[in-house]
Amino acid sequence: MRRTMSPPNIYPGRKERKMDISIVTEFINGVGFPIACVAAMFWMQNQEREQHRQEAEKFAEAINNNTQVMTRILEKLGVTEE
Repeated sequence: MRRTMSPPNIYPGRKERKMDISIVTEFINGVGFPIACVAAMFWMQNQEREQHRQEAEKFAEAINNNTQVMTRILEKLGVTEE
């Protein structure tokens, strides 16, 4: 007859617990909130990144429009670039 040996208890003073639904529930309750916070922060960061990209495009367009206006003004004044 062959005996199977269970692994040693590496935490002295603690009872060995088998995996049951209460342990899973306790784990989810313990780490669920931090995971939800990280997910919310990730979503917020992506939203802010998209808004920043749109703002940067608008700034680039405004700068290009200002450059064109300045070029026209200089042409009307007869100023040439040196």
